[in-house]
Amino acid sequence: MNFGRFLSRSLAAEGPIPLADGTRTLDRREGPMAGNHLCAHFGRKDAVIDIAIYALACGWTAAATRIFFVVDRRLVVDEARGRAKAIREAIEKNADLEPIRGALRERCGSDQFLHVSTMRGGMPLETAWAKSPIQPTVCLTTVDQLGSRLLFRGYGVSPKMAPIHAGLAGTDSLIILDEAHLSEPFRQTLTHLKSYRSQKWCAEMVGKGLQVTSMSATLHSGTQSNADAFRVPGKLLAG
Repeated sequence: MNFGRFLSRSLAAEGPIPLADGTRTLDRREGPMAGNHLCAHFGRKDAVIDIAIYALACGWTAAATRIFFVVDRRLVVDEARGRAKAIREAIEKNADLEPIRGALRERCGSDQFLHVSTMRGGMPLETAWAKSPIQPTVCLTTVDQLGSRLLFRGYGVSPKMAPIHAGLAGTDSLIILDEAHLSEPFRQTLTHLKSYRSQKWCAEMVGKGLQVTSMSATLHSGTQSNADAFRVPGKLLAG
């Protein structure tokens, strides 16, 4: 199933699919650039969640089992949660999306093919995302919630569970940092954490590491380059 067909049968298509060229680029597995192209034209950046789920189901090399959508605005976290849950429901109920559903089930060996979790202040603590290292997961969260876990200081997490949360958050995971200009210290922290998974620090590389995509209209100059940024008038989306 190509991305255009997936998109037209899931929640993501809130109207006609605008860019056939972007779809073809995604199907050639040139992910970040095509993903930014589609997100820009959908007019909402959480469309990147659709792309990440599709990439995981298709087994792309760059795909991650755990997808964290991070933004320092609770309202945006809740909006993204609604989108992720609706995508999961579409995959579950739409017969045309059986290939996607089957691929995700095969990855985790369970009928719980996609777990959607939320971590933010003002709501009960959710820890189900940390119960299995092979569970495909979309987690909508704020900077402090995920950042504290990556640094072994998770809010509401016991000392015995802190290494598990840190390990799962930093391994085989994609962190999508929205409104990155509001969270520059966290972006810099993620850059340093990624470096600890490099050959400079690791005697042996085990498993897939941490991937980071920053999205903002005004990214820090250190994240802007021709290699990882896509520009549209008045906006910059970087992958």
